[in-house]
Amino acid sequence: MIACCVRAPVACWSVEHRCFKVRYEQISVIAVQVFGGNELADGWMRKPKVGLGHKAPCVLLSQPSGYSDVLDWLMRIEHGSCM
Repeated sequence: MIACCVRAPVACWSVEHRCFKVRYEQISVIAVQVFGGNELADGWMRKPKVGLGHKAPCVLLSQPSGYSDVLDWLMRIEHGSCM
């Protein structure tokens, strides 16, 4: 699964940056729901995770394939199958 990039405003940003911003916004909304608040979600997004190859979720979102990895990890947390 790769997040759609059509919502990103066209400006001086590259296509890659616009896609990253859309992926980040989509995952942030889900992370806030999973963790119950912006502060916890922001902290989760910025800290490396063992289950994500010792990379921070926000780093993985810079790669198209990273979106599905981060989303899968969030769904596992939400359903209690990982910590």
